[in-house]
Amino acid sequence: MTKVKGAFLGFLALLLAACGGQTPGSGGGTGGGGDNSGFNFPDPGTLQISYPPSFGPYESLRQNAHQYCIQQYPNDPQGYRYCLVQLAADPAVCPSGDYTTFQNCTAAVMAGYPWPAQEVLTQPLYVVRVSGGFHRELDPQTGQVIREDPVAPGIYLATQRQPDGRYLTVEYTKDGSVRVAYWMNAACEILDESGKPTQDALVCPVDPGKPHLMILVPPPIQNLVPSALLLQGGNLQDDFDEDGKTEPGYLKTTGSGGNSGGVLAVAYWPDSRQAKYIYTLFGQQGGANFLTEDLLRFTLR
Repeated sequence: MTKVKGAFLGFLALLLAACGGQTPGSGGGTGGGGDNSGFNFPDPGTLQISYPPSFGPYESLRQNAHQYCIQQYPNDPQGYRYCLVQLAADPAVCPSGDYTTFQNCTAAVMAGYPWPAQEVLTQPLYVVRVSGGFHRELDPQTGQVIREDPVAPGIYLATQRQPDGRYLTVEYTKDGSVRVAYWMNAACEILDESGKPTQDALVCPVDPGKPHLMILVPPPIQNLVPSALLLQGGNLQDDFDEDGKTEPGYLKTTGSGGNSGGVLAVAYWPDSRQAKYIYTLFGQQGGANFLTEDLLRFTLR
């Protein structure tokens, strides 16, 4: 996996120089929940379970495309993704015509499902804690830090195995309240209302060892279906957490053109395969120009 941070900063600097942009100087820190000593998992009966966004009437298209491509490329994740793209471009599968219908068909066919993987969660309870990190404001033209705030320790997520074998997972806000609760299996795949794996979890307590992660992104407006965000797996060449080490993980870059873009990376310890950090870099030009960098370092109980 090639380095991306420097290339993105260089692209954004050129973009801002061309537009005569300036950088604001406001912002604040981020963090996990409060003190997590003596952690108790919430009563499942008190949690409101959330599910990934639905494809509605286009779900059958998604299923059929997945079944065809996984049969064609059962051991080739790149071939599988390419197969989905080819199907979406086939007029016999997604005929042109009504714009919304065509867009929904294309998104559903290209989405696919989580790549098959072994179960990696074996313990009854995992607690992913935030041990530190930072929120930075950077000069979009030079990449130099102009402000840095530390991240307070806390809890990022906890997942508990239930009697039926599923894992009930809770993510927390920086003040320690529940942000979202959902079901996933022991391969860190999030389940839909029928109990079927429908997307990968962005952060798993243990590296799921996949060639890529597939995350469903809710549509920006009504009448559209979700879209799939892919994070490629491999060794992260950028030293996002600044410890001088190379980690296995997953990476997504956006914004090769347009007004905004960024980097999203999730890393795991090479030996234990436990969650190590999540990193984001995001910039925008036009109006209020800014560039922010966030890192949450993890420890696992």
